[in-house]
Amino acid sequence: MAGNGHATTGGTRASGTAAAAAHPGPHTTGELAHAWGLSPPEVPRHLAVLRRAGLLTARRHGRYVRYTLNLPDLTALGTDLLAAVLR
Repeated sequence: MAGNGHATTGGTRASGTAAAAAHPGPHTTGELAHAWGLSPPEVPRHLAVLRRAGLLTARRHGRYVRYTLNLPDLTALGTDLLAAVLR
């Protein structure tokens, strides 16, 4: 998990991580795009960074992939980072 701090440092990923943490549970790409104020084609790039860092899991449900934050790992990054993300 070390070195995952860069995954949440992008402005969009930081605000997106905060939005997802405020509304836990699985979300589709379209739901995340709406919550983050992005177009759906922009979302997968951000999701890929979070997945590579181990901060996000993906599960296929029929035609859709639902994404969920890995809150224990996100919390383990440190309270300072979490406070900055949730601010």
